[in-house]
Order: sequence, then C-alpha cells, then structure tokens
Amino acid sequence: MSTNPKQGRHKRDIPPPTEFKVSLDNVGIEELIATAKENANIFHMAEIKTNQIRNFYGAVEKIKKKYLRNRRKELAIVDVKPDLWLLLPQLAYTEGRNKSTGRFCRSMKNAVEQVLNSEEGRCHKALDHFFIYVESVVSYHKFYGDK
Repeated sequence: MSTNPKQGRHKRDIPPPTEFKVSLDNVGIEELIATAKENANIFHMAEIKTNQIRNFYGAVEKIKKKYLRNRRKELAIVDVKPDLWLLLPQLAYTEGRNKSTGRFCRSMKNAVEQVLNSEEGRCHKALDHFFIYVESVVSYHKFYGDK
C-alpha cells in the first residue's frame, strides 16, 4: 500500500503515533529517535504541514534557550516548567482550529506530560530528551517530504 495519502490511503487508515508510556528520562536515546522517526512518518502521511510543526518547534526552542541560559539545572527546570504547562493549551488550541493536526498535537501533549510527570531529580534528563525528540520529529518530517 502506498504511503502517500493522495495515492489511495485514507487518513483513517493511518496508524496513531506511538506514545511514551513512561517519563522521558526513562527512555533511551535509540528508542527516542526511533519513535520520532516513526511518528514523523505518520505525521507526513496524515498531511501535517511543516509550518504547523515548526510553530510548535519555535515555542519549544524558546523554552530550550531559557533553560540553557541558566547554568544551574535545578533552577532552570523551575524557570521553564510554567512554559511547558503552557504548551498544553497551545496544543489544544491548535487541534481545535485544525482537526487534521490531532495526531501531532496528541503526540506532543503526551511528550510534554511525560516531562512534567518525571521525578524531581530527573527532570533535566527528561527535558533534554524532550528537546531531542521534538528536533528529531522536525528533521524526519522534512526527510519524509514536508507539506
């Protein structure tokens, strides 16, 4: 079966993206990258546009810059946690405006929640893995052919 939705594949036939069942600090880099690659392909098949992904990526990059400015990781986590919480309503708004972004928004919501649910002393690792995951999704989405 073709992987191009315009060549006979219906959006309802596209599998849901893989969700993380544990905090991102407990996910190995190999699994993180493999999940990003698989989900980026699903987003491509679902015809998620690059600008929709890049809008979210832009918000994540602002959080990353704020996080990296603070040399003490414990304080940096405290600084960016409210920003992470604010990603959740932004994702809900995006999905509400454009239902076709549902797969992407639910996947990113899951990743954000897995950072927020990480153990207190391991938040920095979960956050680092979150940044890697989002950057990998953007890269692989481009690889599969953006819209």
